[in-house]
Amino acid sequence: MQMEGPKNAHAHSDTQAEIIRTMQHCGYGGSVAALRLAEAGLKACLLEKGRQWEAHQFPTSAWQTLGTTRWHTPLGVSGSSNSLYQIHYQGAVIAFVAAGLGGGSLINGGVVLPTPARAKRDPRWPLEWSGAAWDNAQSRARSMLQEESVAHAMQLLPRSRS
Repeated sequence: MQMEGPKNAHAHSDTQAEIIRTMQHCGYGGSVAALRLAEAGLKACLLEKGRQWEAHQFPTSAWQTLGTTRWHTPLGVSGSSNSLYQIHYQGAVIAFVAAGLGGGSLINGGVVLPTPARAKRDPRWPLEWSGAAWDNAQSRARSMLQEESVAHAMQLLPRSRS
């Protein structure tokens, strides 16, 4: 996420300037940052590559996922420029990214899962995050993200046996 500040100022009068915070490629973090700026009375502008994807537009099978993917390889580019997913292949590096409002959260389709108990028990977490504090923060995040159920399940490809 990139943030820009005062260089985006627009003067309203000789004595007052309005500053708009601009965030690019934001995802979840940028959305929360914009909310915090708005709560503080500041203006925020989020810029994302791509468009907004509604829940019913997400692929529900592996084949549909392939149809919503744009491929960038040394041999060229294939797929729609307005694809949900993009795969960039450059030799030893492969990047799987999402393009649209929400950034990386589009990769997990906006899935909001509770934190597993084993993850909460990890001693590397700050002590302040234990018990009710963690649960309260998780509940607040679910409320802010407006969690809702999806009416269908995605068909997965069979797992290979090795």
